[in-house]
Amino acid sequence: MRFSLSRRWLVAAMLSVAALVSWWILQEVETGGGALTQIPPHEVDYYLEDFQVKNMDRQGNLRDQVSAKKMTHYSDNDTADLVQPEFVFYQAAGEQWSITAQSGEIVGQGDIVRFSGAVRLTRESQSDQPRLVVNADDMEFRVNEQLAQTDHSVEIIYDGGVARAVGLRVDVANRYVRLLSNVRGRYVHRQN
Repeated sequence: MRFSLSRRWLVAAMLSVAALVSWWILQEVETGGGALTQIPPHEVDYYLEDFQVKNMDRQGNLRDQVSAKKMTHYSDNDTADLVQPEFVFYQAAGEQWSITAQSGEIVGQGDIVRFSGAVRLTRESQSDQPRLVVNADDMEFRVNEQLAQTDHSVEIIYDGGVARAVGLRVDVANRYVRLLSNVRGRYVHRQN
């Protein structure tokens, strides 16, 4: 294939422009200036050890409390890592729920908490409700909605029975538990 002299100059000019643009980008990255932005480092801005925080509702009643062995907060993405977290939340009728795990992550303003490793969601017994325990490998809790959920395997232990399922939604405020799929259970009727 034969190129005319003007085509050769055009190709040479395009390669020169590409080299110039590459050099300029390299200079911008090295000096940190210009339109290119740098990603801030994932740095700790504060941490707490062996802490407990109590939150009240507008009437001054205890709404929930959070404790953990350690919490590490990161300013770049506004998350916090938790070691051995425990969340306890209270309902108006006196019902008490808690979530414990090996670790957790608080996202944003604390609206979502993700738990992982030996997660246990417990509803303490009340006069009209027996104790309920849910065991899972991971669980997400939406604080404002009071909704606990997972798409993975769970084990539910309740008065006289055990159930296993894949996926779970617990609406704490409305006292509603929904098992999503592959539900299997065993119930033993106790005679008085």
